[in-house]
Amino acid sequence: MAIKKLKTQYNYDSIGEFSEGMAIVRLNNKYGYIDSKGKEVVPPIYDAAEKFRNGTAEVVFREQLRIIDLNGKVIQKMELIQKAKPIDTKIVVFKKVETFSKYEETQSLNNGFLKVRSGKKWGIADTSENEIVAPKYIEIKTFSHNYVRVKLKGKWGLIDMSGSEIISPKYNNIIKFGNDLAEVKSGRKWGLVDISGKEIVEPKYDEIGTTIDDCREIRIGSYWGLIDETGNEIVPPKYFNKSSLSKHSFGGFVDESGEKQQFEWD
Repeated sequence: MAIKKLKTQYNYDSIGEFSEGMAIVRLNNKYGYIDSKGKEVVPPIYDAAEKFRNGTAEVVFREQLRIIDLNGKVIQKMELIQKAKPIDTKIVVFKKVETFSKYEETQSLNNGFLKVRSGKKWGIADTSENEIVAPKYIEIKTFSHNYVRVKLKGKWGLIDMSGSEIISPKYNNIIKFGNDLAEVKSGRKWGLVDISGKEIVEPKYDEIGTTIDDCREIRIGSYWGLIDETGNEIVPPKYFNKSSLSKHSFGGFVDESGEKQQFEWD
């Protein structure tokens, strides 16, 4: 094997012997792996590393012992009681505490649940890492009403904590519930869905604003109006420069001429 050629090509400080088609490389006191063709499989990010045996290798990252496979994927993580010190790339002293994790990353989610990552996909598990939703989403974010937002193929949807799909990933954005209605964006237009995922108002407004006594301000272009909680237009969007609105104190809009137009509620 042309070790010198590989060393020059990748500018490593050292290249170790090959084991199972992989060699440990060192650069600035960090360790990684290359394959037999000289391709960097694992970049030099580890504080210590050992040779591959039976398809896995032990590495240390920030006082955490990790087990990686031949593709560099982390398949197990364990905390170290005593800091490991690399000598000739070997892990000298460590004690394993903590338990096995099959995921590459875990983060807290709603009500003690976890969002878990495998590769570039995210799923949901409980705190014991029992899988609830297999990793398949590009992104998962917290939401209200014990729902989470999920992103797939560039679109957002909602699922509950059991993994049931409330809204399929089809919107460009979803904003949290208010009065059990969530704002959803399709293209550049906004609409409303209820807590069951039913579309109450199709996305057709440029903006859906403040909730006032169970009504919502809506805008098309520069013109404002009001809709009720079922999506009916109480005041059509034909008024310019919205002003305060209230069922109890009356309200209105300024029209194109600058005159304030007031209306009364039934």
